[in-house]
Amino acid sequence: MPETSVKDKDTDKDKSPGDEVETTDEPDVKSELSDDIKDSGHALAVLLAMDPEKALDNDISFKIVRLKSTWIARGLTSDEFTKIAKQALIREPDPDNPSRKVTRVDNNVLYALAIFHGIKEPNLKSIELFEHYGIERSKPIDLIRKILLPGEIVLVSGKVNEASGFADTFNQLEEVSENL
Repeated sequence: MPETSVKDKDTDKDKSPGDEVETTDEPDVKSELSDDIKDSGHALAVLLAMDPEKALDNDISFKIVRLKSTWIARGLTSDEFTKIAKQALIREPDPDNPSRKVTRVDNNVLYALAIFHGIKEPNLKSIELFEHYGIERSKPIDLIRKILLPGEIVLVSGKVNEASGFADTFNQLEEVSENL
């Protein structure tokens, strides 16, 4: 049977089936790093090769069927998420002891603020959007409630959470065998 060959994309030379060819989906970040960093492990090399301005970029595109449009969710930073969570806290009388107050998270507020701050496209902060829906700019929660149905609010906030690293966390991390 005749031997076949393929071109090596890097050298433009013919490769025969017996030749060793290494293929990987991961970028070769180690080639640009110092020997100390190369020796410390691949995870550190990947982190050091990343652009710090883009380290947390994790945009997710999705379609809202009713609105027939594609939206883009971005990941919230830890600081943004903390600020939103604090705004969603409410104090109310303890049902078991009315003289005492308890603090709880109002999920409706949390979801709406996550959407308002975590959606890149469409621009929900647009002045025109607030004016079109007759909502004061100081009331983003009212805008979200005017645009989206309750179930859509839950689903869209889920996309923001997913882009922020919260969704399906068990599938985002893989166990590494001790026998590497």
